Amino acid sequence: TNGHRIGSDYEYAKKLIDADISLYNIGFHGSNSKIMDELTGTGSFEKTMNGIRTIAGFNKAIRITVVVCSQNYKDLPSIVSLAVKEGISHINISAMQTGGSALRSLDYLLVSYSQAGPYIAEAVCMAEQLKLKVTLEGFPFCILPGLERYQVDWTVQRLKVFYRKMVIDDYNKFLTDTIRTFGEPCTCCKKRKICTGVYKEYVNKYGWNEFNTYM
Repeated sequence: TNGHRIGSDYEYAKKLIDADISLYNIGFHGSNSKIMDELTGTGSFEKTMNGIRTIAGFNKAIRITVVVCSQNYKDLPSIVSLAVKEGISHINISAMQTGGSALRSLDYLLVSYSQAGPYIAEAVCMAEQLKLKVTLEGFPFCILPGLERYQVDWTVQRLKVFYRKMVIDDYNKFLTDTIRTFGEPCTCCKKRKICTGVYKEYVNKYGWNEFNTYM
């Protein structure tokens, strides 16, 4: 959820709380309104913050998912600091899926993994120091060496998703079948069976030069 209705409609929020939802996963893409509102185009920062604070007021667990893009990759450490301040329990840092609505703005949004990598590493280190749970999603293992233990392990979980009027029983497999790929560096890689690969449109833009084979 983006948290907007939760933050603006108390009765709706109370219904969710009464339904005993144990974890709220909120899309959150900037530590301030300038960055986040530019990305979403909806004035979403304050609305989302209201949603987060409403949920926190009921003492429920909150995970934020941050999709890394050219506008926010330098802001990742600041997002971590804000998350801790607001009582968020988990930050999931995600590679951008190069499908759906993102396709229309890839030249504007897509940042190379090599460029974003140092900021991702800094954010992970900061989260660990501040006792904030952190996971990485959708990044090939070779791109973020030393951070392998933070990668989401899709071999032990299965995510069922309602997406664009479709019910997808295994979302990770769906992405692999539709918008991800593997290249020459992946052929003999020891992480091949657990790595999710690379988004096709990402490779179309940046190529394979920054990827390496785990031996």
